[in-house]
Amino acid sequence: MKLGMMLVTVTLGLSVIAATAGPGAFGAKRGLPPQLAEFDTNKDGVLDKTEREALKAAMEAKHKAFIAKYDKNGDGVLDKTELAAAKADREAAIKAERTKRFVEIDADGNGSVTLAELTTALKGLSAARVQAVFNRLDANHDKSISLDEFLAEPPRPPVRPPHPGDPKR
Repeated sequence: MKLGMMLVTVTLGLSVIAATAGPGAFGAKRGLPPQLAEFDTNKDGVLDKTEREALKAAMEAKHKAFIAKYDKNGDGVLDKTELAAAKADREAAIKAERTKRFVEIDADGNGSVTLAELTTALKGLSAARVQAVFNRLDANHDKSISLDEFLAEPPRPPVRPPHPGDPKR
């Protein structure tokens, strides 16, 4: 739990830094990410002190609501059982989102996604990139992606063993 909250805090913190860096600074050319843009009340593309305080208050409220939802024993801390319930809920939500997306991509409704359907869904990507995504998802190499393949955790590339000249990690 501590690691998860720390990662969320660091991620949002870096987003805030990028958002408040000012024009021409890191991240400023692309504008604010959508999760931060709602706090930019004056729409200048930068979060000022008041907007950052509103963001911080919203993050704290979201965290308290999360704890309240899963803290069944009311001690203010999530134990292993409570964390497991939160994780199960999140995994179920992700599965539902992915299933909905699969149904959207499966234009003919036959229960499998072809390369042509995936190409249509990923129209902003190059043909080579779409083919790479398709190949990664088509685990049994039958030239179509089933819902089970779509929902499965994609295989990770193998970890390269350290080379003698590599810096120590």
